[in-house]
Formats: sequence, structure tokens, C-alpha cells
Amino acid sequence: VGLANYERMLSDPYVAKGLGNLLLLLVAGLFKTVVPPLFVAELIYYLRSKRSQYWFRTGFVTSMIIPSVAGLLIWQNFYDPNVGLLNQALRAIGLGELAHSWLGDPGTAIWAIIFMGFPFIGILSLLIFYAGLIAIPQDMVESAKIDGA
Repeated sequence: VGLANYERMLSDPYVAKGLGNLLLLLVAGLFKTVVPPLFVAELIYYLRSKRSQYWFRTGFVTSMIIPSVAGLLIWQNFYDPNVGLLNQALRAIGLGELAHSWLGDPGTAIWAIIFMGFPFIGILSLLIFYAGLIAIPQDMVESAKIDGA
């Protein structure tokens, strides 16, 4: 009986769809965790003024104060089918026919979940990447510039 359950599981279309969604969420999660924070860390690192670097770092780190539950509530209201910001914006620019229940539609729910938290600047990742960048010795940076890197 046990092996028959595994055989039935492998032929079940819901399991295949679930594994596909899991793979999509995994790839999107890896992308969201690495690329945007590294990009912003590079931008902050290459600011000329130390004062500007300080204020941008401070600005990004202050967003850690907002609890994740409050962030989720903001995104829930953003996707609300009746009074959500996304649907209201679509109606305001004349694209009201595109407004719908983003989290309730099977075609858009997975993408709505992936784009929660846009622009995906993970503060902890940003700080780790930035700390790595400022730990590079200045003579190594100068020699890389001379070599054309």
C-alpha cells in the first residue's frame, strides 16, 4: 500500500504543479536575496561623500524597524480587490479592465506573492555585502583601477 501511494503521488497533477511553484519561489527568493541588496551596496559604496554613504546606510537600516507583520498588512491592502492601491491605480490610468483579485486569481497569485516586498532590498544582506566591500584594502582597489578592472 505504501509504494502505491508514492506511485499515485508522482502521477498527481497537483503535486507536479506544487513542485513547479516551489521551484519558482526558490529561484525568485534566491534572486531577491542576492541581486538587489548587492546592487544597492555597490551604489552606496561608490558614493563619493562619506556623509552621503552614512545617510543612505542609515535610511536603509531604519526600514528594519518596521515589523514584518506591518509590511505584510501593507501588501495585503495593496493587493485588495476592492480598494487596493494597485487596482485603484489601474482604474485611474484607464486600465480598469485589468483590475481584479490578485491573490485570488490562480494565474496571478504566485507572482503577487513573489513581488511582495519590492524592490527586495534585504537590509541584512545589504549590510553584509557593504561590509565586504568596505573591507577591501584601498591599495587593492587602486591597483585594480590601474590594471583597468
